[in-house]
Amino acid sequence: MKFFEKIKKKRKIRRLINSDNAIDVGVDIMLIVFDVLSSPILVVVRVLRYGFNKFIRGYVIRGIKWVLNKLIKQKKGNKKWMY
Repeated sequence: MKFFEKIKKKRKIRRLINSDNAIDVGVDIMLIVFDVLSSPILVVVRVLRYGFNKFIRGYVIRGIKWVLNKLIKQKKGNKKWMY
């Protein structure tokens, strides 16, 4: 990369990163965080989602695998009847 191209990139980055943009981004992030944390229904939804992912999801996946394994074993055992 040429020397002048590096200087142009640095100038462009300096123009993009200034105090006004930093303050705007900070305020936007704080508003989003406040809005998400202040809504009680979202807290309940997060807790339920965590519980589902932690406990129920594992049991459901294990149950589906158990049923599929039973069906596959049953088909393998009944192969002589298929012909």
